[in-house]
Amino acid sequence: MPIPLGGLVSIAEYGSKFEADVAANLLVDHGIRATTSYDPALNSVATYYASDRTVDVVVLPADVDRARAILDEVQTDLPTAFSTPELDEWRDDAVAHRARSKALVRAVAVVLMVAVIGGSLLVGLLSALRS
Repeated sequence: MPIPLGGLVSIAEYGSKFEADVAANLLVDHGIRATTSYDPALNSVATYYASDRTVDVVVLPADVDRARAILDEVQTDLPTAFSTPELDEWRDDAVAHRARSKALVRAVAVVLMVAVIGGSLLVGLLSALRS
C-alpha cells in the first residue's frame, strides 16, 4: 500500500495489516475511498519485531462519519467472545500505553536536541574564549 497522503483522517486502528486491509476494503466496497497506513516492518519476514505497531485505516475528511458508521455496524455484529470486558480493558490499556510511549519518545527527542544544540554552543564559546 502507498504511504497515505496528508489530509487523510485515521478512523480506526487495528493490530494487524490483515485486519486493517479487510476494514479498508469493506469501506471501498461501500464506495468510500480508504487505505491503510504503511509500516514496512509489518511486511517483513520477522513481523514479531513490529508487534507494538498498529495499522490505521484512513479516509478523506468528508467520508469520516459515514466510514465510522459502517465500521461500527460491522464491529457490533462480532460474536460476544470478541468483545468481553477483559479484551476491552486490554485494548484500552494498550492504547494508553501507546500514548505514553509516544509522549516519552517526544520528550527524549527534545532533551537530546537541547543537549546537542547546547553542547555545540558550549564548544563554540570555549573555542572562542581560547582564541
